[in-house]
Amino acid sequence: MRFLPFLMWLLCAPVMAAVGNDEFDLNIPAADADIALKHLSRQTGHSVIFQSVEVEDIQTNSLAGRYTIHVAIEVLLQGTILMGGLTESGVIAVSRKPTGKKEENLQMSIKNPGKSLFAGLVAIITTLTATPHVAGQENAGKSGSLTLEEI
Repeated sequence: MRFLPFLMWLLCAPVMAAVGNDEFDLNIPAADADIALKHLSRQTGHSVIFQSVEVEDIQTNSLAGRYTIHVAIEVLLQGTILMGGLTESGVIAVSRKPTGKKEENLQMSIKNPGKSLFAGLVAIITTLTATPHVAGQENAGKSGSLTLEEI
């Protein structure tokens, strides 16, 4: 999962100009990131994907007015440790911003790509193109099993 920010950027970059020019009337109060992202999804009709563990205990900004989806994501997440964008299929993907240590690991992984990088890329693309609405991955406690919440 340390590749998610890079892969998210890779997937979202070509879409920035093509998708998201529509404006939406939004009214999202400052809230926990998972709640605010679900509000954004409902109010724009865009599906959203994020890992619950990455957004927990993070407060987003409030958002009221008419915004494009790109500006709405930027304003909502401004000043947080989160970043977001749109995939080619118009899904809002949100993750933590990379830290220096993760960037070093990512650079090393890019120099020496292996099966895990390819498998991770395939899994993310499959998830992003198959996600119908809102999905957040949550930790299920000490058992180590994960659940996927869909709205």
